[in-house]
Amino acid sequence: MSRPAAICALTLALALAGCATASVIKGPPEATPIGSVERGMTRAEAEAILGRPDARQNNVSLYDYNLGSGREKSGLGWLPFMVLLDLTSAFTPGVGYMMYREWRDQRGRVGLLYGPDDRVLGLSFIAAEIAYRGWRIAADPEADLALLCEAAESGHGAAAHTEAGRRLYGVYGAEVDVEAAYRWALMARFAGHPDGPVLVERIAPLLPADLRGRAESRFAAGELPPCRAANTS
Repeated sequence: MSRPAAICALTLALALAGCATASVIKGPPEATPIGSVERGMTRAEAEAILGRPDARQNNVSLYDYNLGSGREKSGLGWLPFMVLLDLTSAFTPGVGYMMYREWRDQRGRVGLLYGPDDRVLGLSFIAAEIAYRGWRIAADPEADLALLCEAAESGHGAAAHTEAGRRLYGVYGAEVDVEAAYRWALMARFAGHPDGPVLVERIAPLLPADLRGRAESRFAAGELPPCRAANTS
């Protein structure tokens, strides 16, 4: 092959490499953003949009995500990307790194929280965790109950455990409601809170068998007691 032909071939290869690399970084055009998932969707509906989760922890399904466009690719599909990225970096110093940094900065981990009926309760475990921690450090926890309720109603285990105690003992402006406390304790156990099982066993004997059975049926159907309705103004 003559020198001009070799240069043309190399230029074409680099151009194709740039296009392929950009497509990997940006994600496929048909990728559906995480924002298409809504509360109340079934697990099947959510996974039809996002695919199967990368990991599951109790009631949380975790997705490694490219927040800019769609779910990131994985597996052997990354091999061509890394080779092309190396080629691009070798001939155009700095450009390859800039492209990698753009991809890296868009990565994230999204955690969907599910209820016992396998429907989406919360769209972000991190957001629920931040809300719960915000309530815990609030100067006036009773005045900032909206943070606790946001986390609990999203299926956050620690927040559900706290709400169960609030309803059991009538603290932070709540009226005592043992049946509601029992359902929130069931939610804490379902979400994997380490003290959830103990709280369930503590509250269960306080309810008549028929009321306890009805509470368990309502919980299994995804009926959580309203949190904000119990707050004082």
